[in-house]
Amino acid sequence: MKSIKKLPFFIKGIVVVMLAAVCVSVVTVGLRVMEEKQQKPRVIKAVASLFAGLTDERYEMDSLLDLLQSDRLVCEGKLAVRDIAKEWVEQRYRFLLPYLKNTSADYRIHRDMEKRQADFQVDAALHGEVSVHVEGYADEENVMVYIPNLHESWLAFSPDNVKAQYKSSLLHNILGETLSLPEDDLSEYIFYDMSILGGEKKLFGFTWQEGIKLVGELYQEITVEKTKQKDEVLFDGSYESCTVYHVTLPTRQINLFFEETMQKESGYSMAVKEAELPVTICMDSKKRIVKLELEGTLIANGWNIPLELVFYPKGVENPWDSVLTELIIVWEDIRYGLQIVSNYEFLEEGRILHGSLSLTKPYVMQLFVVDISFEGKEKVIFDFDIKAPMASMDGICAVYQSTESVEMPEEDAVRVFEMNFFELLRFTNGLNWNFFKKQE
Repeated sequence: MKSIKKLPFFIKGIVVVMLAAVCVSVVTVGLRVMEEKQQKPRVIKAVASLFAGLTDERYEMDSLLDLLQSDRLVCEGKLAVRDIAKEWVEQRYRFLLPYLKNTSADYRIHRDMEKRQADFQVDAALHGEVSVHVEGYADEENVMVYIPNLHESWLAFSPDNVKAQYKSSLLHNILGETLSLPEDDLSEYIFYDMSILGGEKKLFGFTWQEGIKLVGELYQEITVEKTKQKDEVLFDGSYESCTVYHVTLPTRQINLFFEETMQKESGYSMAVKEAELPVTICMDSKKRIVKLELEGTLIANGWNIPLELVFYPKGVENPWDSVLTELIIVWEDIRYGLQIVSNYEFLEEGRILHGSLSLTKPYVMQLFVVDISFEGKEKVIFDFDIKAPMASMDGICAVYQSTESVEMPEEDAVRVFEMNFFELLRFTNGLNWNFFKKQE
């Protein structure tokens, strides 16, 4: 038997090193494959965790929806119009502009859904000088209005197609087409059923359950790629180094979802133009999403609206405590930049949502500021300030449940679209002299 020659020591070392290298390479490739397979569930888990934060009872909107669905509801407050551009007012109504500017009004609206009745009261100071008092009542068959400045009696008409009633009246022969009146049944707006927003948790025409189902369908088609790029995101007062993921989101299921929910229920069509949406997600060391970006084209009722969105959940205890959203919309070749900020403040007696909307392109301007105070389940207060290029106004609105019932006025009323010639003459004289008289 021939003896087997032993390999030199250094060759053995080389063989061992090579085998070790192969093992390391195999393990590295295996770990990389495992890492790549983990990217999708890691990102999806972060997205799910982000939106799971909305289930916090502190953000519960059911109390507001329940309040809006109350059988007896009161909405009252004050509205002040500081300025309004003439471009917002039709030419035939522009003589009213001096009265509309610097006008304030105290109002109260009381609605009883069970009895299908509502009443309202408005006390306004037109241009800070001319005082106007208006009272009103409505049900599914009658609308009654009392304006002492115009007429000493209540004026009544049907809520169904006011425009048609006006055109068939003698009043139309005198005033002509100077009045712009609704054709729809007013009672549909006054007694709008808010229950569609309630029990099924409907949001923009679809339920949360439908949304969860959509996410499950999208999971199989989403692609996730972890990049070597690092991003610095301002978070909790300091910059956080984040890992960047590129996500490809197919839109086929999204468009089908819009079609089956929103379009069928509301008649409005909405779709994403692109076959795939590129989404960039930045996650910090704690696997939290601190920045989300996407870009695409929204087709809404035939209008193509290119948009870019950047979303920053900046809350510390809960990401939704503080949120910053930047949105760029292209409309008629002009890029409009919007910034939406929301911050929650939690108090012993409730919570306050501070929100603002600002224009960042083509110029910088704060458009809207609102503080929404949730005082338990019984009352919500909106305190807002609007400053737009075309108008500026501010006001406060409190919404709460009522224990009182709505009653139809007992006074005799004149059917305004059924007035005879003498009643009509008296009415129009008062109308011209007391309200529509132009300033000299």
